[in-house]
Amino acid sequence: MSDRFAFLSRKIDPERRPERPSNAQHTPGQPGVVPVVLRLFSLVLIVIALFLLAIDMLSSLESGALVVRSLQQVWALADGASLARVNTWATQHDGLAAAFAAVLGLPGWGVTGVLGVLIAFLAGRN
Repeated sequence: MSDRFAFLSRKIDPERRPERPSNAQHTPGQPGVVPVVLRLFSLVLIVIALFLLAIDMLSSLESGALVVRSLQQVWALADGASLARVNTWATQHDGLAAAFAAVLGLPGWGVTGVLGVLIAFLAGRN
């Protein structure tokens, strides 16, 4: 019975090495390609979130009032034509339009920052 649930244990048994296929290229001390790419992508998202937060802070200091740009405003500044195309696509799908509008109403730095942190957490450390 204990052998059946041995995979749940966090103990590393030096006598039992995990079996890998003979054609595997991954060495035990190095992370695979996918976690590295995911970590880099999450780093880019976090840096973008910090830039957007800094821009909102500077705009708030300049205007004297709190300025928080939504994801829709940031996307419209970057490329308004693609935002219009995605909005028309979302309106063709009934349930998707409301959810899409809700996400676009969130702060730009919040969406990119949370996505970056979640992806970094999912990529984990090897």
